[in-house]
Amino acid sequence: MPDSLELFGKNINDFMKADASIYAWSIDGTLSGEGKPVTSGTLKGLEFLIKMPDNIGEVRLRKFPVGRKLYTLKVITPAAQLNNKEITRFLESFRLEKAAVK
Repeated sequence: MPDSLELFGKNINDFMKADASIYAWSIDGTLSGEGKPVTSGTLKGLEFLIKMPDNIGEVRLRKFPVGRKLYTLKVITPAAQLNNKEITRFLESFRLEKAAVK
């Protein structure tokens, strides 16, 4: 089975955005932006922001393509706390390493 990079090639960012859009749709939310580049260990990915309906909160979604897998980290929080340092610390505490992921 081909991996996600082989399937989407240079369009892997489009794939991650589409995946984030599907999640936003599933919670009746709105995807904001194209995705911000982020890293986890040695892996590169994108972070997306999703606004929840009625402004009840926001979601920070980080996506990392690795082989045939797409790893997702998600934090759901009241909108006023989105830039809380503890949320950033939590998201950055994960270290994905390509050699360790199969």
